[in-house]
Amino acid sequence: MLKSVKSVFGSLFGPSRSDRLALLLRQLSQVAMECAVCFRDSKGLDVKGIIDHEHRADAIVDQIHELLDNSFIMRFDIPDSMRLADDLDDVVDGMRKVALHIEAYKLHLPQLGEAEMELFAIGEDMLKRIDDLIAMMAEPRLSLSRVREVAN
Repeated sequence: MLKSVKSVFGSLFGPSRSDRLALLLRQLSQVAMECAVCFRDSKGLDVKGIIDHEHRADAIVDQIHELLDNSFIMRFDIPDSMRLADDLDDVVDGMRKVALHIEAYKLHLPQLGEAEMELFAIGEDMLKRIDDLIAMMAEPRLSLSRVREVAN
């Protein structure tokens, strides 16, 4: 019965903007993780690949801003959601900037070593945890204890 009521309201008002936000944030998080893997695998030398990821992230962020700018009431706080999207985009933009610096100064820089690779691994792990948190946004009921566990 509950599904029928939701279906009726869904057909009247369209899909939930909160569900769309969760999907777009998940896509953005996935792009950020893919960019981090590309960065690590190429040791920052695949500038074209990293820039391609950055363009994909920018397109998703534009969709998120459009959705949030045209929303009034959502399950998640609109400014916090916008900040999360912008912060994830900043991470991808940062990888692009570092890759461009590596490209520009590669004649003067030694190849990235163990410490740098360890830093990349930490960044990837952090992005994975953020992705886990974002995945929880699509769940019908958030478990505060689970969110805290992953966040910590």
